Amino acid sequence: MTLPDESGSVLGPNAVAGEASRPKGSPGFLDHARSPAVVRTAVRVVLVVGTILTLINQGDALFGPGRVSLFKAALTYAIPYLVSTHGAVTARMRLIVPLQI
Repeated sequence: MTLPDESGSVLGPNAVAGEASRPKGSPGFLDHARSPAVVRTAVRVVLVVGTILTLINQGDALFGPGRVSLFKAALTYAIPYLVSTHGAVTARMRLIVPLQI
């Protein structure tokens, strides 16, 4: 059974959604995610956003008698990195598809 994807093209039974619209040989999600420009931007975002969120969420523990949760602090930095990377990669991949039409 074949299913149409977002662009209306038909996918084969073993195809992955979204893969049919990506030109053969073009970079995939992880290729973009590892590119220096995306990593550089994500690191800048995480340094600013992660630090602000850590100060908001754990300020009492940092400047008072409470304990800092290293797990929460790690997540506070990891989530903005992942969100920034996902947004940048999604934008880059969408730019590739219209150029092929």
